[in-house]
Amino acid sequence: MAVSSLFKTRVSFAEPLDGSSSDESDVLTSGFLTVQSLTNFGAMTGGITAAWHALVRLDADIFSTLWCPYVIAAVFGLVSILISSDALKKNGKWSAGAISSTVFVAIINSLVLASAVVGAGIVVQVPAP
Repeated sequence: MAVSSLFKTRVSFAEPLDGSSSDESDVLTSGFLTVQSLTNFGAMTGGITAAWHALVRLDADIFSTLWCPYVIAAVFGLVSILISSDALKKNGKWSAGAISSTVFVAIINSLVLASAVVGAGIVVQVPAP
């Protein structure tokens, strides 16, 4: 992977916001500008926030800690790795480089996601149940 393409993904000329394309005639664009990044982070921030607040309502003593959204985001990161396991193989074998870089990106993304959940709660002054 070239350094210049680390933050880019393939898109088609016809669908410049769709990062799910894999045609050889596609062009590279920032992964940040794809619909997939918007829906993934936006939806998961809302999903983790909703799940966290539901858990707090069930048992505030256990789930009101700030660690809760980090654990939920880590589980999401782990599930993302598991459902992407086929992509971590090269020539039918596990690739240590692909696995380690994927785990690193999943950890960073999980931290960013959970931090967004915690930060959103602070910004809007979510009242304790």
